[in-house]
Amino acid sequence: MTNPGACDILQQLGSGEVSATEAVLGYVARIEEVNPLINAVVTARFGQALAEAGRLDRAFARGERRGRLHGLPITVKECLDVRGMPTTGGVPGRVDRPRARDAAVVATLRKAGAIVLGKTNLAQLSWGQETDNPLFGRTSNPWHLARTPGGSSGGEGAIVAAGGSALGVGTDSGGSVRVPAHYCGIHALKPTSGRLSGAGSLDTKVLAFQLVVTSQPGLLARNVRDLQLAYRLLTAGSGPPGRAGQRPATSAAGRTLTGQRVGYYLDLGSERTAPAVAAAVLKSVRALAELGAEVVEFTPPSPAEATEIYAGVLALDGGAALLKMLGSSPRSRDVEAALQAISARAPAGSVPVSLAAACARYRGRFMAAFRRARLTAIVCPPAATQAPLHETGGDAPASSARLYNLLGMPAGVVAVSRPEARMPAALPGPQLAAIPVGDANDYLPAGVQIVAAEWQEEMVLKVMAALESAFESLSER
Repeated sequence: MTNPGACDILQQLGSGEVSATEAVLGYVARIEEVNPLINAVVTARFGQALAEAGRLDRAFARGERRGRLHGLPITVKECLDVRGMPTTGGVPGRVDRPRARDAAVVATLRKAGAIVLGKTNLAQLSWGQETDNPLFGRTSNPWHLARTPGGSSGGEGAIVAAGGSALGVGTDSGGSVRVPAHYCGIHALKPTSGRLSGAGSLDTKVLAFQLVVTSQPGLLARNVRDLQLAYRLLTAGSGPPGRAGQRPATSAAGRTLTGQRVGYYLDLGSERTAPAVAAAVLKSVRALAELGAEVVEFTPPSPAEATEIYAGVLALDGGAALLKMLGSSPRSRDVEAALQAISARAPAGSVPVSLAAACARYRGRFMAAFRRARLTAIVCPPAATQAPLHETGGDAPASSARLYNLLGMPAGVVAVSRPEARMPAALPGPQLAAIPVGDANDYLPAGVQIVAAEWQEEMVLKVMAALESAFESLSER
């Protein structure tokens, strides 16, 4: 695939080589080509997008530009409000509730000139690793339709990977932009918890009963520089608004990693990392060393304890928030399993104060280990496997992603390997039928997760950009 990234499209728009109308029509055509196969874009606003593009083109003819993203076609996860469209979370009972204003991150991007083509599919109420719900159905991985693109921002992962969107906006409270990026062979960034406003996101309502694990808006793109552009635009003129003792994000210009000390691990001890994912981590370790970084093994403290705290936090209300949002609507397989798991936990086992204290203690121990090792970043798996078959993924493969939601640290995923075959060969037809379901590693992407200390998103992006450059042949597919 040779679909351009957001920065490439913006260069063409700025030079007048491509009009905003032409850009929108091109992406709409791609969506209409692939969407019947993958079911990623679930509510479209193509007519409104073309009208907005026309207005931008007329302004451009007068010598005016809307902003840095003038005319850029984007998509957003369905849980994020877009003015005039419902935000359902995949719950049928919410279809008749159009929103009066955009979510905060959507408003900022649109003010800068971005054009929203539509909203993308998600796990019901963003709760699960399979992008499937009773309202919109299931989304498939564009590399292999028998497999999931991950969740909960799987619609974004699938449509960005398939070239139907220049930039995707999702949310992440448990790996929800990073796992789809890993499964779909693209890049993603989850900033520090609280770095981007969650206003206008249904996820913030679903998780409002606790303040330990927050849903953080995140970005998905085909190129790291597209993530850098969007992240910097979203944070321009604002300091990090989070916890006491915060430090401002540092500049991480340039791609040399000399003087940086990067830790790595292959698993968290409770699950076996698949060979292809472990190989991606080790390939990245070698590349980072060649780029001048000092790379050392790092073992996160007590990962089982972190998993238990995370699960306890999400069970604090006994599932009341989920049940309230669902009403009498049907439930997805993942949501039903989540409610059963929540109800199985002892109600008297933990209270909000004790869990918050346990989380604070764990964060302190983790950061003490991080500082003792003198690390500036960590490279590790985003999930234990490549994209699983539909309805087999469960929650276990994402524990390494969830760890950094509990810790609140910024984390990104950069693609390391993609299939040798070009993506259209993975779409329906004789080629797909010939792929053995149980022998699909060569037909699935793999990525690695990059983590840094709170507010150090620029360090995450710097390491990601260095790795992308090292693996630059990927961008040609």
